Amino acid sequence: MDAILSNRRQSPSGNGVEVCDLTCPSCNHVAVLAFEGWDAVACLGCRAELQRPAEGLPPLNPGQELAIRVGVLRDALAADLRAMTEPDGTHSSDYGSRLAVFVNILSEAISAYEETQPKPF
Repeated sequence: MDAILSNRRQSPSGNGVEVCDLTCPSCNHVAVLAFEGWDAVACLGCRAELQRPAEGLPPLNPGQELAIRVGVLRDALAADLRAMTEPDGTHSSDYGSRLAVFVNILSEAISAYEETQPKPF
């Protein structure tokens, strides 16, 4: 049976690989899988063999690509900020304070963008 592919996006690791959500039509189990490089997989929920659909997913538009890149940038800055944050919640440098401002700006931009996107249901 054909797998259901959705939510094509850049890998959270930022390594350049695109991933997508794969849903089993039999048991509705969802797994994240590389978008390219496979023809069939076994569902981890029911062990059904899932074929890659012939039509796949449409490519990302420029707005979606930018949103992914901004998200990866925000996540990287947030990781740096967590590393610089003291246990009491303060920052060990002016750079940490500026980083907190950048993370907040990027988070607000991502939220505003996501609010304008059509919902999948």
